[in-house]
Amino acid sequence: MPLYLRERFKSYRQRISRTAFVQRLVASVLANYIRFVHLTSRYTLIVPASAQPYVSGEKPAIFAFWHGRLMMAAPFRPKGRSIKVLVSHHNDGELIAMTVSALKVEAIRGSSSSGGSKAARNIVRAFRAGSSIGITPDGPRGPFQTAQSGIIQLARLCDCPIIPVSLSGSLHTNLRSWDKMQIALPFGRLVGTVDEPLFVGTEGDDASIERDRLLLEQRLNAVTAQADAIASGKR
Repeated sequence: MPLYLRERFKSYRQRISRTAFVQRLVASVLANYIRFVHLTSRYTLIVPASAQPYVSGEKPAIFAFWHGRLMMAAPFRPKGRSIKVLVSHHNDGELIAMTVSALKVEAIRGSSSSGGSKAARNIVRAFRAGSSIGITPDGPRGPFQTAQSGIIQLARLCDCPIIPVSLSGSLHTNLRSWDKMQIALPFGRLVGTVDEPLFVGTEGDDASIERDRLLLEQRLNAVTAQADAIASGKR
């Protein structure tokens, strides 16, 4: 096929994929697939005692998970407490928002990169109304499994802990995307791992924000490695 025809076809395909009808259809398929994987998998959730009040829904918190584990973590929510997930306006944000909505999780649109943004205000408002919050600190564009400082600023505004969470499937494939999105396959084992709460306080200078950012990144990478090791049978 001539180059100009390939480019026109690619442009047309992209326009079609961004239509509301196609995105709703794809979101419905994705949500049903996620439900199917969870229904057909053996599920193990490892929670330390210090994080139990937040996972059980007794207390609200900010749950942090890497963007590449977002798809299979979508059904994760505290029992008896709503959870709202921060979803960016960038590229596939609308599709992600529709998918989590189909899984009964409300999306807050925006970015965690600005503490004074409208999204940040909506997050604080939702938290004070009793909701827990889900954030991917390396989203929406990476770098891969590198936390940004926005989540630390939001935790300070909400005056709440951050709970690192990860999911891994014993049977899975990875997309060739910047986040290496893991897609769990049915009839395997799903492992969810939760780390202890990270308290960042309400005040501090840039150095303390950077210290907390690095600590969150390290702990989130550790809990992800733990989930992968258990799912693969290495632990």
